[in-house]
Amino acid sequence: MTKNTKSKGFTLVEMAVAVGIMGMMSIAAVALFLSTIRGGGKVTVGTEVKQNGQFALNSMEQLIRNSLAVESCTNSGVVLTARDGQSLTFSCVNTGPAGYIASNSARLTSANVAVTACGFACSTDPTGQRSTLVTIGFTIQQADAAAEEEGTAVADFSTSVSLRQY
Repeated sequence: MTKNTKSKGFTLVEMAVAVGIMGMMSIAAVALFLSTIRGGGKVTVGTEVKQNGQFALNSMEQLIRNSLAVESCTNSGVVLTARDGQSLTFSCVNTGPAGYIASNSARLTSANVAVTACGFACSTDPTGQRSTLVTIGFTIQQADAAAEEEGTAVADFSTSVSLRQY
């Protein structure tokens, strides 16, 4: 009878190497997963900021363009006469760190974003051949604390709108 001196199985060193390799692969997979999650959060934050700014800008632009006249204009707001004869007000409201843009006291931006560096300017043609030009500019950013982890998105918006002359 012959004895088989070769044992079947793994040595302790082989097992330690295999566990180490599997551990490194697991760490790399978790890091990739977390990086993907953070990237998705940044995209979400950026999208919300841009959508809020674009909505406010488009709303103001359309209503200003279709107004009859500018009643008053300051750096913090503009008062217009709408086609129906009623006053229409756009203003920059600064309430603590999270300002917003309002239309007749209704918010045009959500509570999830903060408006900073907001301003209006109006210019008229001295000859009267061109209508009043209203310039709007503001910066908008994410307002909540969760944005700190995902990265804060900031976007600048500006446009100039002239009233239609009929």
